[in-house]
Amino acid sequence: MSKNRITQLIAMVVGLCCLLTVALLVGPINQQRQTLQIETGLELGEGMPPHVALATSALGSFRGLFVDILWYRANQLKEEGKFHEANTLSQWITTLQPRFQQVWSFHAWNMAYNISVATHTPEERWDWVNKGIRLLRDRGIPLNPRAIRLYRELSWIFFHKVGQFSDDAHWYYKRELAFEMQQVLGDLNRGGTTEQIIARFKQIVDMPDTIDDLLVMYPGVKPVLQRVKEIGYEPNDKLLLQIGRYLMLVQSLDAMLQGVTGPKQPIPAGIDPQIVHGLLSDQAWVKPVSVLVAYMRKRVLIEQYHMDPQAMLELMENFGPIDWRHPAAHGAYWARQGTKQAEDLRSNEDVDIINTYRQNIHSLQQLTRHGRISFDPVSKHLQMLPDPRFIPAYEKNLAEAEAAHVEKFGSHSNSYDAGHENFLLMASLYHYLYGDMDKAYFYFKRVRRLYGDKPHNVQSQRYARTVQDMVLFELKGNKDMMDRSVQFIDAMIRRSLEEGLVNGRRDIFERFLGLAKKMHEGFQKRGVVSTVSPQDRMKVLPWRQTLRASYISYMKTESVNPLMRARIWANTPRFLQYDSYDRLFETIQLQFTKANLDPALAFRPPPGLDEYRKKNHPPKDPKKNKADVDVMRQ
Repeated sequence: MSKNRITQLIAMVVGLCCLLTVALLVGPINQQRQTLQIETGLELGEGMPPHVALATSALGSFRGLFVDILWYRANQLKEEGKFHEANTLSQWITTLQPRFQQVWSFHAWNMAYNISVATHTPEERWDWVNKGIRLLRDRGIPLNPRAIRLYRELSWIFFHKVGQFSDDAHWYYKRELAFEMQQVLGDLNRGGTTEQIIARFKQIVDMPDTIDDLLVMYPGVKPVLQRVKEIGYEPNDKLLLQIGRYLMLVQSLDAMLQGVTGPKQPIPAGIDPQIVHGLLSDQAWVKPVSVLVAYMRKRVLIEQYHMDPQAMLELMENFGPIDWRHPAAHGAYWARQGTKQAEDLRSNEDVDIINTYRQNIHSLQQLTRHGRISFDPVSKHLQMLPDPRFIPAYEKNLAEAEAAHVEKFGSHSNSYDAGHENFLLMASLYHYLYGDMDKAYFYFKRVRRLYGDKPHNVQSQRYARTVQDMVLFELKGNKDMMDRSVQFIDAMIRRSLEEGLVNGRRDIFERFLGLAKKMHEGFQKRGVVSTVSPQDRMKVLPWRQTLRASYISYMKTESVNPLMRARIWANTPRFLQYDSYDRLFETIQLQFTKANLDPALAFRPPPGLDEYRKKNHPPKDPKKNKADVDVMRQ
């Protein structure tokens, strides 16, 4: 046997031994990767669209070089203002690096923050902010379900970019989000208690997961589905948005006041008349259509928004009547989903975990400061008012974050202390302004006990003052902050009702109302004018609209004694009765009747209401398309 032949045989034996060794090591290595959580939980190509799986393997070792070129070019295009081209390249980059979480985070941030502010209209800005949201929610997180950073980034965009006040177009973002979510879910928070709001959402959660199961549980839906197919639709997001838009717009109070609703209601723009005439006009189908709508709402949440309805319900049950039209609601949801992933992670060095827990806290704080929404989808008037119901939720979330920190790092963190101290002061302030003195003293004593001995507080004698002094000091020190001004205005309006009108004391009513109006005028003078939004960035609604929104919100609150509300209504100034009667009518009728009060006596229309309607809301010319329908109640 020649020397070359021996060498070849030895090489073959060594090669076979190497292959055998590799085969034996694959199992233990994969097991170790899973144990150490350094893999995504998805096999190569699993969960990826075909073009993504093809692209990640076709380029081979040249993929890294190609991605570097794309990064450079995308940044260059952004600097040149060629945003759509930059967005196309960003999609390629995320396609080529689908498991690299920093790629998704960077490009989502780039769209929502950098590109959006370089555009010229609020519509363009909102489009780019939405692109950043969808990039993470619809693509990045499904491909990287353990990437805590992506949950945190998505939560932050909702909380900060949409929910805060730094962007000139923030009011536009808030109104568009409220419009979108009310179109999908309806107004679940309309004049209800916490229990009622949660029960309404639970009806969606309890819907079956498939059409077949729906028909088994609700046989009456079958003829409705047949009619849906006859007019060319399927029970999906397209149909839901059509029905949701119709219900939202024809039931709007502004629509009624403007004379565009009534026995013969014009079909709102963008609504297919076949849906109105062929589906919503049949009175016998009101209940099965309502069931179908609830089913579609559940499926759209899962399939279009990639949100888990059960997790949303648990968030509401744990923390309170979350309004999903509010950006902080989505911030809280995605932060919560991130912390759930963190519970199963082995790594205790990832700062994103702690920041995601912190984001939970920020979202609950935002819901406390202005989580009560007053929104009309026709005019898109939006008012965000304080909601002290979320104060216990903040405390609960803070305790969970601290417990997670101890579990992950083995020690207590004092990084939450400053925020907790300020929140307790805010809680005391809220309850004082809203007239709950017991809770105001409770939170003040608590913050003094927990933080009164801190060196900076001892030196400044911060807690040597009374609760009343603290309230004045905090309001004076934060007079330029929008949320504090809105809190004060809303609280003073409510106290004017509870301590003034309920007792027939017009002088007390005028006193508290004067304080609210003074704060409103002062804040409006300091407002920041914006050229991209009709509602200036740091301004609230005009005084009369602000007063009306707070008044209506209070009068719809079912937890307030109906007799007390009847007294307030009897003593309400005529101009405020004119502004609010039609907006309150339906809710008051239902709630007062339920409480055995005759609405005809307890909620009389003000004299001259018809003349006021004609003068201020003259009927519009009839439109071509009209539908003689009974409006299906949400």
